[in-house]
Formats: sequence, C-alpha cells, structure tokens
Amino acid sequence: MANIELPPSPSNEIKTLRKIGYTLDTSICDILDNSIAAKSKNIYITIPLGGDNQKFISIVDDGEGMSKEDLIKNMRLGCKDPETERESGDLGRFGSGMKTASFSQARNLTVISKRKRMPPNIAVWDIDKIIEEDKWILRTYSEAQYRTISNQKIRIKGDSGTEIIWRNIDRYQDGKKDSHFSLENTINEDIKNLKRTVATYFFRFLKPEKDDRLNKINIYINKHKIQPIDPFMR
Repeated sequence: MANIELPPSPSNEIKTLRKIGYTLDTSICDILDNSIAAKSKNIYITIPLGGDNQKFISIVDDGEGMSKEDLIKNMRLGCKDPETERESGDLGRFGSGMKTASFSQARNLTVISKRKRMPPNIAVWDIDKIIEEDKWILRTYSEAQYRTISNQKIRIKGDSGTEIIWRNIDRYQDGKKDSHFSLENTINEDIKNLKRTVATYFFRFLKPEKDDRLNKINIYINKHKIQPIDPFMR
C-alpha cells in the first residue's frame, strides 16, 4: 500500500469555484457579512457608470482591518476551521465566502486593508495568472506600491478599514462591451436590484431593535444611503 499526495490542479480548481451558483447580489452580501464581522459602522459600495476603464466594483468598510499576516491568511481558501466556535457577530463559517463570491463575479480580486496607525496591506488574486501558471500565486504589494493600485479608497494615514475591488467583471464584458447602452442598462438594473436586496437582507443591522443586540450600520450604494425594508412587512 502506498499513500500518494494528490492536490487538485489550481487551474481546474479555480475554474470550478467560478461555477458556484452566486448571483451578483449574493456575492456582494457575502462581502458585507465580512464587513459586519469586522465591526464596521459604515460600508460604501461603488458600481460606477462609465467607460471601459471604469468597470469595477468597490466595497469599502471602516472595520477593524487586517495586519499583513492576517490578510495573507484570509486570502487562503478555507482559511477557517468550520468546527471552531465563532463570536456572535461572525457571519462566516468556512473562510471561503469572500474568495468564492469574488471569483464567481470577477477575474481579479484586490484586497486593501489596514489597522489603525499601521500602513495599508495589499493582496491580489489574479485568476488569469493562476490559470497560466497552474499555481496558487498570490500577489502582494508594499506600501510604496500602494498608489499604483487604481480605485483605492483606503487612506495611508487614515483609520482602519478594508476595501475589496473587483476588476474584469464577467457580466460587464464579452457581449456587453459592444453596446454602451446595453452595458449602462445592465449596471443600472444591477444597482436597483442590489439596493433592494441589501435593504431587505441586512434589515436588522440597518434598523436594529433593542432585543437584537446588534450594532447599527450604514450601507451606501453609489453614495445613496440604503433605507431598511422589513422583509416581514410588520
């Protein structure tokens, strides 16, 4: 009898992960779960309308942020033991939500995070690079390289927080790129649907009751403050 270590091919694995049945709304809600677990008070989602160079989605929070070591650890798929006891405010279980949700929508995931009085930390998963090399290659950036990251909102001398940036978003490319009008319609429809989903899904956080023992959060989509919608219509 022989034991053979047989890890999956990173190239094939990442393609499989991209097929997990996320919608844009559920993917972003998975990211917001992490922001809430990080004790954020304000979360800002940006889905800009614009030309080809503006096709990105940014999610910024003012939570606790991560050190470089924590960021690298959390960029690993399955970074949490699902049997480990969680804090009451931790909505994640398997440690894969942020990555799989992002991979389902975009080919490039950039995470910028900083703790108070500490420099920002940057890590990037590039799906095309993983497929090309057939290796789990995580790219990291130094503080000196920070300004080379476009669309970053986390300030070097600012407070703590985390920003997720999606680039090369599938739904905004391919067939949509030939028609500016069609792309604008798609993004407008996405924004409208996302506002309603967030208002309903995070109702208890947007408008907590005393018995909930939850910290109130504010969520903005393209600078529009989301007002809660009670899913039970009480």
